[in-house]
Amino acid sequence: MKRQEGIPGDAPVKDPTQDLPPTATKLLEAAKVVVTRSGLSGLTFKAVADESGEHASLIRYYFGSKSGLVEAVVESIVHQGSPQLLRATTHAVAGPSRRHALLEVVGSWAADRVEYKGYYAIISEVLQKDELREHLRALFSWYRQLETYALSPSPRVGVTGETAALAALSVAIGDGLALMALADEAFDPNPAFGMWEALLDQYASHRESSGATSDLQHAGSDAPAPPELDDGRGQDASRTSSQHVLAHTGTPEWTHEGLHGRDGRLMIAGRDALDLAGKHGTPLYVYDVRHVVDQLRRVSSALGETGCAYAIRLALAAQGEPQVLSAVRTFGSNGSETTVGIQASSLHEVERALTNGWSGDEINFIGTSATDAGLDAVMAHGARITVSLLTQLNRVGEHHPGASVGICISPDACDKPSLSGQAPQSGHARTLAAPFCIHRQQLDEALEIADRRSLSIEAVHFRVAEQTLDGELSSFSADVENVAQMIQQLRDSGYRIKEVSVGGALGAPMARGERALNLDRWAAILKEHLGDLGATIVVECSEYAAGNSAILLSRVICVESFLGSTLVCLDVDVAMTPALLFRNEHVAIVKCAASNATPIQRVTFIGNTLGMTDVFAQDYPFPQVSEGDVVAFVGVGAYWQSAAGTEDLRPSSSAVFFQDRR
Repeated sequence: MKRQEGIPGDAPVKDPTQDLPPTATKLLEAAKVVVTRSGLSGLTFKAVADESGEHASLIRYYFGSKSGLVEAVVESIVHQGSPQLLRATTHAVAGPSRRHALLEVVGSWAADRVEYKGYYAIISEVLQKDELREHLRALFSWYRQLETYALSPSPRVGVTGETAALAALSVAIGDGLALMALADEAFDPNPAFGMWEALLDQYASHRESSGATSDLQHAGSDAPAPPELDDGRGQDASRTSSQHVLAHTGTPEWTHEGLHGRDGRLMIAGRDALDLAGKHGTPLYVYDVRHVVDQLRRVSSALGETGCAYAIRLALAAQGEPQVLSAVRTFGSNGSETTVGIQASSLHEVERALTNGWSGDEINFIGTSATDAGLDAVMAHGARITVSLLTQLNRVGEHHPGASVGICISPDACDKPSLSGQAPQSGHARTLAAPFCIHRQQLDEALEIADRRSLSIEAVHFRVAEQTLDGELSSFSADVENVAQMIQQLRDSGYRIKEVSVGGALGAPMARGERALNLDRWAAILKEHLGDLGATIVVECSEYAAGNSAILLSRVICVESFLGSTLVCLDVDVAMTPALLFRNEHVAIVKCAASNATPIQRVTFIGNTLGMTDVFAQDYPFPQVSEGDVVAFVGVGAYWQSAAGTEDLRPSSSAVFFQDRR
């Protein structure tokens, strides 16, 4: 193999326990759970047997003794993440790309509070035992060597003692930020990593300009040389990460039974995405409808376990295609789950729901600025009405005194609410401080209007977060508790609240390091704060149910170098993908012929209009790409096709729907 200087030898890139038989692997995973929960001192044969469901004698058979089991657990925990870090750094060109790859991986470790919790759970005990401390010493030694290699400014500037010292600081910063994130769920380490990367870039620029040469070289290894990568911009070009689209390496978080790679090719519902593009053309939406039903069943099961009365709704604004609605409509028809109602935000959506089989009382209309005629028509159809402004509450009471209504509320008492609707780049969840609801300080006025107009407030709707993931449940719980206090105020005022509706609070992982929402814990939070109110808990889960049910296929028209950037031009435009801009959606872009290929360059994806906003992703890590390739936008089943328009009279995207999986 070609010898490359700087890459550390004897890298712990393979988990020494990964070749264990299945039963031994199951026991080891159970042991890691026990250690994460109780530390090494709590690791007993009985605890592992109880956690795994296997007989305790099998532990002795596979691991010999408790010390053998401890050794295996420590080796497995200590070495996790090493292969990912080695791949990321050695497959990136020296300079800004390699430094960015390094910090991206280390940052994902800090963000994943669950996956790496075991590492921090055993540190103190490992340090106290000589036979275990050697594992940690070897790991840190290798990390320092690898980060010295990764932080070298460029091939023109050698590795110096100063760089090695900087690498040691980098290891310490990564572990320190991860520890703070583990201790405080509200702490966001991403800004610190951004500042750290900027400081590293500044150091590298100084080293480049000073023409420094190597005064300390590390021995090479027999590791294969990384490919010579091209980021299309040159060493000194600036980088701006995409606000909307997130790259993946390894097994992507968005994969599920109906969406995954097979022999490198992207498959949806068991169909080859490339074959579908050839048969139907592009742009093309491809739906795995069964995924929608599977997700609804998961939500229904979690809510059912709480013992609370519950209902589920789908927002037509997110997904209103008849082929999907037909599957949603039949959900729960066997009586094993609750049926799914509809949330509508316009008269046309109410009418579409009626056309597709829903009755008026199964439809909840939530409007911000509906006209008198619109409100009259909605009520004539028998739909429920939930209003989000005081003026709308007064309007309903003026034209329909004595009516039963719902109100949208927010626990925020904000004086200057944000209208941007933009989510932070550091995750899905966000507090919605928009004015399109009745805020805490407005509640008394709302009650005065309801009393004056003889309105009966029977339902409450709230949306305190967007696409919540597992690490954000604590803040979600605090928000729901505040909402419950407002509902109690309504009850104390004599209103019988029959229904409490939760909007938008379920997310699915898209970016590396994100962990799927624990539905049981999420449902338990709703029960804890809302279960004693005597109301039906209603969940609108459109993005969770439909978001990852579809991909959008697009063909590469051309690949062109322009001002130091590699432009990949697609046959879609921003009018077909408004969710990227207006909803700040997080999606991935995947090469259909190489769905899990290692990125070798950074590219900018643009559409086929002349507008400056027709940019889908900048500085996006991607495999080799050529004219004629087909790429997929993943996670586009909600708020994409339903909101798409046309630009320059181009036709809208076609769509195919699969109810089964091959």
